[in-house]
Amino acid sequence: MIGTFELNELAAKNVDKISLYKWTVADKRGRYADISKTSLSVDEAYQREVKSTDLKIAKIASEWSWIACGIITVAHRDGAYFVVDGQHRVMAAMKRSDITTLPCMIFESDGVKDEANAFLRANRNRKPMTSQQAFKAMIESGDRNAIIANELAKSIGREVAAWSSPTTVSGIGSIIKSIAVDEMAIRRIFPVIGEICKGNTMFVDLILGMFLIERRIAPQSLSSPVMRKRLVSIGLDNLMDAIAKSRAYHGVGGDRVRAIGIINAYNHGLRSNRIDLDMG
Repeated sequence: MIGTFELNELAAKNVDKISLYKWTVADKRGRYADISKTSLSVDEAYQREVKSTDLKIAKIASEWSWIACGIITVAHRDGAYFVVDGQHRVMAAMKRSDITTLPCMIFESDGVKDEANAFLRANRNRKPMTSQQAFKAMIESGDRNAIIANELAKSIGREVAAWSSPTTVSGIGSIIKSIAVDEMAIRRIFPVIGEICKGNTMFVDLILGMFLIERRIAPQSLSSPVMRKRLVSIGLDNLMDAIAKSRAYHGVGGDRVRAIGIINAYNHGLRSNRIDLDMG
């Protein structure tokens, strides 16, 4: 291991990190060019299998953004151009008559092995956007569902975060999807969930299970005084235990199984005013 003094000595001798640590360069720099979208091919030997009906492709095509498109990474081999990174964007461009060329960074290739390695490097070294990072961007872009989710979190004295704690709301992606499905239902149950989880972590399993029940029992509501009082009295620990037992019994997860667990906990010991739902 090289100490600080030795590093200073090496610096004085003009030895940089590239020489010191024997850093390498895997390939040569590419060149930029606009290439006709019809000239771009996909080699299925190393690329993901993607269908033109993929919903992701349809979304990119219908909401095209040149900033989001960025640069397509292309390998030049035997006079042809093969997409190394950007297959979804290329396929989306194919669906639009107003897009004829795409901005590309072209790298000379010695064959499929070179391209497969480049594909792996491009994808393994890319850190995916976290739900928290996406949420912040959605807020700044004015996304209505994200703004509502943020307001709901604040309304119960919490903040949206990537981690779970007694003062945060995690699993924001699932909450945003629920808002898109039935905004009023999630608005009704959120204060109830906030009261159940007061001083404790707010679990996504509870949110999604209660959301499904709320949508199924209309015109009744879990936010009604009687149901709210019952749920709060059962308590977070018992509700989560009931969800876990339901998952173990059915051998699967999912919103339906979560909802069954909550209903079982709610109905336990009751002879009347039970939640009577067919969750089949």
